[in-house]
This record gives sequence, structure tokens and C-alpha cells, in this order.
Amino acid sequence: KVAKMLGLPYPGGPEIGKRADAYRTAATRAPAEKFPRPMLNSDDYRFSFSGLKTAVLYSLKKESPEKLSDPDFISSIAHEFQEAAIDTLVGKTERALQQYQPKTLVIAGGVSANTRLRERMKTMITRYSDCQFLMPPFQYSLDNAAMIGAAGSLRYVRMNETERAALKANALSLEPSAHLPLAGHFA
Repeated sequence: KVAKMLGLPYPGGPEIGKRADAYRTAATRAPAEKFPRPMLNSDDYRFSFSGLKTAVLYSLKKESPEKLSDPDFISSIAHEFQEAAIDTLVGKTERALQQYQPKTLVIAGGVSANTRLRERMKTMITRYSDCQFLMPPFQYSLDNAAMIGAAGSLRYVRMNETERAALKANALSLEPSAHLPLAGHFA
């Protein structure tokens, strides 16, 4: 959504990352704008970037058409947006590591293709020697939509008629469960 606001091509995530990385490595000045780090200090592990997107929108609305057509300005906004999102992701992840002390941390899916996130997570995890950090190679850092679709299809096949009827009547009747068995579903 932010990439669209900035007039960047689809898919927006890689373009935001490319512009932000280029700005960070070339810039000798502060970003044009400082955006909030949403929910970073909340007492839970939830994420919502709607306020961050709104901050970007309001920032853009106050600018002149000339400024909005300046590639350096667009790159500075992309940079600050990316930094705000990553600060939040890394900050909440680190707090979870401190509280729960897991043996393994995994980042995956489309967001794991962001080079800045990969870099910041690798740096942060060095402070937790008891925690193994797993991240797919860059070429396998893909969106999870296909996997979610396949899992949904497999689950639908296993439903009885009553469950299927309930699902057809109300799609929200499907209760998610991270503990569903996968064994035997891929024959």
C-alpha cells in the first residue's frame, strides 16, 4: 500500500526495499520524515502497521507535486517506512526472545526476502547464543500464499459434511489450529 502511495510498481515490497537500501547507503542526511514505530512498546506481540501507513499518507499529502516527483524524496520516504517497520519487527522479536527463550527463531515467507530485515535479524540474534536462527536462502524467501492455499485444500478434503456445510454458511466458522497433523496428507 505504501509503494502504491509512492507511485512505485507492483510488487511494492521489493521496490521499497531497493529504494530504501540505496538511500541508506548513499544518504548523508537525515530522512525527510520520521515515522512512528507502531505498537513497539505495547505489552503484547501484536503488529499493526495501519498507523504507519496513515503517517506515510499524511506526510505525502502535505508535500508539493514537485517534491512528490523527486526520486530522492520518494527514496527517503521508502527508507524511513522500511526502518519503522523493521524496528518494530526486530524489537518485538527480541522482546519475545527475552521472555520465552526459544531454542530456534525462524523468519520465512515473503518478508524474509527483505535484505535489511535479514541483516537486522542476523545482528540481533548474535546476542542470543542459545537460540538457533533459521532463514531460507534468498531464492526461497517467497510469499506463503501457495502454502496456505494447499493447507486449506487439504483441510477441506478431510472435513465431514457438517463441517463443510458450516464453512459454506459462514467462512469465519473455520477455527485455525497450529497443531493440526500434517502426516499422511501428502500422499
